[in-house]
Amino acid sequence: MTENYITTIESAIIKMGLNPEETRGEEPGQWQVFRGAICIFIDVWKPSHNSDWNYTGTEESVNTFQVIAPITELPTEDKLFKFYEELLHMNFHLYQASVIINRKDNVLALKFKCILAGLTEASVVEAVESTGYYAEMLADYYSKNYGVKKLSE
Repeated sequence: MTENYITTIESAIIKMGLNPEETRGEEPGQWQVFRGAICIFIDVWKPSHNSDWNYTGTEESVNTFQVIAPITELPTEDKLFKFYEELLHMNFHLYQASVIINRKDNVLALKFKCILAGLTEASVVEAVESTGYYAEMLADYYSKNYGVKKLSE
């Protein structure tokens, strides 16, 4: 990870009206911002190895930019099939984000991820804004339709 990408991300954070120093995480390349009550995590990292599941155009691991917004718990077991089916359908409609689950932690989240090369202030703002927009909207939707607890409560 190069310093100029940290500068790019922090310039984007300033454009969003926030102070980068107040949003920095524990490690370099980590930030937290909020959209209302929803916490949005911004991360830059380089995986220790490249996975076959990550198309990067190279066999070597590459620097990665990611935005994650955890939004709700997962529904009860009896509602999971319909819930998963709806998540797959929802991913078809989303721009600049996708819904993901973490069964281990029982969490539904919104995610944006891309290769860091070529990242601009505008693309950082778009990734954070779209992830936050969908997170806010879908936290309400899934809470109402599946009775799940919002993580922002």
